[in-house]
Amino acid sequence: MPVRIHMKGDISYKILSALSDSVINVSDLFSVILAAGHGASIGQLNFRLEKRRKFRETVRVKNEDVRAARARYSSIVSKLKKDGLILVDGREARITKNGLAKLVFLKNRKAIELPRINYEKETAKIFTIVAFDIPEKDRRKRAWLRRALAEIGLEMIQRSVWLGKVKIPESFIRDMAELKILNHVDIFEITKAGTLSRVGK
Repeated sequence: MPVRIHMKGDISYKILSALSDSVINVSDLFSVILAAGHGASIGQLNFRLEKRRKFRETVRVKNEDVRAARARYSSIVSKLKKDGLILVDGREARITKNGLAKLVFLKNRKAIELPRINYEKETAKIFTIVAFDIPEKDRRKRAWLRRALAEIGLEMIQRSVWLGKVKIPESFIRDMAELKILNHVDIFEITKAGTLSRVGK
C-alpha cells in the first residue's frame, strides 16, 4: 500500500514545490491549493496555478469552509516562516535555502506515494487505445496505471492494452509524466478512416 503524507506535510510540500521555480502571489497560492483540494498532485496544482495567473479564477466555496481553510493555511505558512523555510514580503512569498533542502526531503518521502486516482470521465466518438510496457521494477506504478485506466473508462483487451471510447484527461497525462512512466505508454486514437493516430505526449 502506498504511504500517505499527512495533510500538513503534504500542503507544505506543495507550497515549497510551487515556490521553487518562481515568486508567487500569496493569494493566488492559497486559492489554487483550496480549489485543487488536498488530494491533488503537483502536476494538477501547477496546472491550476497557471490558470489562476492567467484568468484569476474566482473560488466559490461556503464562507465557513473558507474561514476554516484560511486558518489552516495561515497556520502552515506561519510555521514555514518560523522554521525559516519561506520569506514573505508583503504579498509575495519566496523559498529559502533551508526551504529548498526541506523540499528535497519531502520529495524523497513523497516518491513512494502514488497519485490519487480521481479523474473526470468523458466519452468520445472515436476509440482510444492505450498500450504500455512498464518495467518490472515499477510494478507498483504499473498496477496504479491499470486502476487509473479502468477508472477513466477503458476496458482491458490484454493486460497491457486497453481500449475505450473515452477522452484521456490531461491531468492523467501529467500524473504519468510525474511518475516518469509516460515514455513507456503509447496512446492512439482510431480515426474515422480507421487508421491509428498517435496522441502527442
